[in-house]
Amino acid sequence: MHDRCSFIPNPIEGPIPLLRELDIDVPTEERYIGPDPVHAPLLRKLVVHLHQGGRFFPLFSPTSWTNLIALKLGYLASDDAARILRCTPNLVHSWLIFWGDPADEDTSQLSPGQLIRLPHLRTLILDLAEPRSLTDFIRILVLPSLQRVALKEAFLWQLLPHPITLEQMDIIASVFLDTLRRWECTVDALTHIRIMGHLREIEVAYRAAFTNETVLDFGDPPGFTFESTPYWPVS
Repeated sequence: MHDRCSFIPNPIEGPIPLLRELDIDVPTEERYIGPDPVHAPLLRKLVVHLHQGGRFFPLFSPTSWTNLIALKLGYLASDDAARILRCTPNLVHSWLIFWGDPADEDTSQLSPGQLIRLPHLRTLILDLAEPRSLTDFIRILVLPSLQRVALKEAFLWQLLPHPITLEQMDIIASVFLDTLRRWECTVDALTHIRIMGHLREIEVAYRAAFTNETVLDFGDPPGFTFESTPYWPVS
């Protein structure tokens, strides 16, 4: 098989030692992965959509995750995402679309004592296909090199310790800043921020929280394209 593949006429089976890029979209009941994990140790870019959900981690051998630079997955559970990210120390760009019931997840993967440190991650997009909480997942991330981030504002509301009134909505911007500091990223180093599904009344508070050098956008879809990141999956 070549080093890049975006069309797969048959299920993937056996090792693929030279594969560097894989982009597959799996509708409804089709299956593109064989019974054994895919072994692709040189894989650098991976884009997979499982439209019926499912578990991504068992689809690939542990070494297939290790050298990834760009990763886009939809639709996955947060415990599955945690397992994967612990195997991707070289990841630079990540776009994760979540779905599923948190009650069905393995909470041990989201324990505060099991931080996920991604020292090279510069781009992070967190989206969701249906309403759900992502609080435990967000709280275990450590992203010291983060430069570009997009996420649903709903995730920030879930981080509030208690309900607030409409007059207190500006506190959401502070929650976002606290989250970035928890991730150990340098706030002044952020170049692009996008808040999706936001309340327009909070835009002023967001803009006041960041420097003029930070590009701050609002609205859906994420739509991030970065010419400086050739591995980034823009589709």
